[in-house]
Amino acid sequence: MNNNSLYKYFKRDISWLSFNHRVLLEAKDESLPVYERIKFLSIYSSNLEEFYKIRVSGYHSSILKNISRDESEEEALQTLMEINNEVTEQEKEYYRIFNEMILPELEKNNIILYQTDEVEPFHRAYVEKYFNEEVFPYLQPMIILKDDIHSFIQDGRIYQVVSLVKKKKKKTGDNSSYTYAIMKIPYTKVPRFVELPSFGGNHYIIFIDDLIKANMQSVFPGYEIVDCYSIKISRDADFSLENEDQKDIAERILRKVRKRKIGAVTRFQYDKDMPGYFLKYLCEAYEIEEEELLPSGRYLNLADLMKLPNPVGDRLRQTLPQPLRVPELEA
Repeated sequence: MNNNSLYKYFKRDISWLSFNHRVLLEAKDESLPVYERIKFLSIYSSNLEEFYKIRVSGYHSSILKNISRDESEEEALQTLMEINNEVTEQEKEYYRIFNEMILPELEKNNIILYQTDEVEPFHRAYVEKYFNEEVFPYLQPMIILKDDIHSFIQDGRIYQVVSLVKKKKKKTGDNSSYTYAIMKIPYTKVPRFVELPSFGGNHYIIFIDDLIKANMQSVFPGYEIVDCYSIKISRDADFSLENEDQKDIAERILRKVRKRKIGAVTRFQYDKDMPGYFLKYLCEAYEIEEEELLPSGRYLNLADLMKLPNPVGDRLRQTLPQPLRVPELEA
């Protein structure tokens, strides 16, 4: 490109992030009902997930030299770092909007969305009963061993990782005696959000993540829970039919679609509060590279906010205008 050109060109994927940021900014619009603003948070998260599966996967392929692209390995790595840096900044703004604007607005309307696994005393019995009857039967915790066969982390699913120490074992002051476990949140079996009994005129909702954490000791009897955090992996879901024989193309497409679920890692999201020792262990166990790491907040996969229950009715949603009837046109 001519350096003297009056026009400035941006990388396509960096430009796309600017577009998605504009979607995020819609959640700040106080003229909209709060549940409409929550929809924009959900759409932003959903867009970003697909972006990492399709667009970012190409840069990883360039770095691994799996495919031929216009940019070199060094250029692909540079662009990937630019993408991750921009997304990290946007994620910070995302959680500022969620914590400082959306949650207070919900509270003004008597909706309390728990941001902790330490529930109020008047909810403890209900949370324990719900966990034992509705959630516990679907949990499948597995021990993570770095030098052994370990569980496969599915694309787009939220997992809770736990560091443990045996109760009877003497603590050494470091993490060398810790046992590590991973457990998939079964929200295909249970909802992401659980409505709790109302109290004092307020409606209470809790993330299934926190409901499980509140009962984590029941999952690991004989152990003391040291730390517990959420993680999520996005995998390469891109595929190309270039140079494919047109014969049996439908079958080829089907095979490639199936492979979307087991593709290479393009993003490893983790709670930014996770201690370094814990993150290091996970990266070594699951062979996560530095350029795949993306720190996030306590709650992942917030595209699920689209499913947030609305216990107070339509006044917190945007009502669609009714169509005007024109008798002359209906005749």
